[in-house]
Amino acid sequence: MHGSFTKYDEENLFRAAAQWAERSKTAEMVAAYSWHPVGLVFPDKVVNDISARVSPNFFDLLGNKAALGRLFTPADETNCAPCVVITDRLWKAEFNSDRNIVGKTISVDGRPGTVIGVLPESFVFTFPEVSVWLLPRWGTTTNNFADRTGAVLRMQPQATLAQAKQEFAQMAEKDGYSQPQMESFVSRAHQGVKLYLFFTVLSLFGGIALGSSRLGGAKTRKIKLSFVHGLRWWGFFSVKTLLLLAICFVGSLELTGRVSIMLTGSVHPLVGPFSTWLFLVTAMVALSWSLYDQGRRCRFCLRRLGNEASVGTPGYLFLGWWGTELVCSDGHGLLHVPEMKSSWQEFDQWVSLDESWKPLFEHEEPVHTP
Repeated sequence: MHGSFTKYDEENLFRAAAQWAERSKTAEMVAAYSWHPVGLVFPDKVVNDISARVSPNFFDLLGNKAALGRLFTPADETNCAPCVVITDRLWKAEFNSDRNIVGKTISVDGRPGTVIGVLPESFVFTFPEVSVWLLPRWGTTTNNFADRTGAVLRMQPQATLAQAKQEFAQMAEKDGYSQPQMESFVSRAHQGVKLYLFFTVLSLFGGIALGSSRLGGAKTRKIKLSFVHGLRWWGFFSVKTLLLLAICFVGSLELTGRVSIMLTGSVHPLVGPFSTWLFLVTAMVALSWSLYDQGRRCRFCLRRLGNEASVGTPGYLFLGWWGTELVCSDGHGLLHVPEMKSSWQEFDQWVSLDESWKPLFEHEEPVHTP
C-alpha cells in the first residue's frame, strides 16, 4: 500500500482485506500485514525489535507450519487475542532454544503475550527483521508508514497477475481507497538482488567510462593493443571490480547486522538503509582502488609494474620530481606518471617498448660448472 498510507491505517487495512477476500474472483485467500516497532521486556533487559500484526489466516495462506506448537487460526482473533508466534532467531537468541517455550508468557510492549508457536528456521517473508507475530487486535491501533503495510493474496489457479491488479484496483476505488500497488512474491523477494545488480552494473559502466578516460583517454595513440589483449585488459578489470563490489555488499550487510546485534541485541529496522549507504561508500572506495591498481599494470601481461623511479629534477615550487616511471618486468612497456597534473594535457602515459629494449629484461641462466 505504498504512497497512500493515510488511507490504509491498520484498522481499515484489515477490514478491507477481509472484504476483498469475500468479493475477489482472482484470489483464493487474502491476508493483511502491518509492521510495528516493539519492546520485548525480559527480567534483565529490554530488546527493541520489530513485530508484525497479521490476519489470522496469514500463515495458512503462505502454507507454513510451525516448528514448535502451532500458528494462528481464524478462531484465535476472538478466543486467543494475546497469542504470540515468535521466530526461530528470537527463540534461539533470547530463549536458549527452550523446547518448552509453548504456553509461556512473554512481555510485549508491557503486555503479556502467550507463545503458541515457533516458526521454522527456513521461514522468510519480505521483512526478515520481524521477530514477533501478533494478531490485529493486539494493543492500540496505530498508523503505519507506507512500506510497512500491505496484503498478500493467493491466486486462483487460472488467474493472472494482470487480472488481479485490475480487480483489486476497481475494488479499492469503489471502497474509497487509493489504488494499491501489486507485484508477485518472487519479484518482491528478489528486489534486494535486483537493487544490488543495478548498482553493480551502474558502478561497472561508470568505472569503464572513467577508466577509458584515465587509462586510455588522451593518450590512446601510444597504446596499440590487439583485440585479444584489449579483451584481457577490460575483462580483468571488470571481473576484479565485480568481485570487489560483491565483497563490499556482503561485508556491508554483515557489519551493520552484527553491530546492530551488539548494540541493541537484535537486527534493527535501520540496518537495511545503513547497509545500503555503507555499500555505496565502500563501492566507491573499491572502484577507486580498482582504477588505481589497473593503471599500475602492464597493458599486455597485466602484471603490476615495478622498478619505480623518480625522473627529472625536483621542482622549485613544491620540491617535487617531474614524475614517476614504472616498468614492466618483461619489457612490454613503460608508464610515466606526472607528479602534478597541472593542466588537462598531463595524463599517465604508456609507452610500448620495441624489441631493441628486450635484452635489458632478459634474465641470464646461471652457469653450472662440472
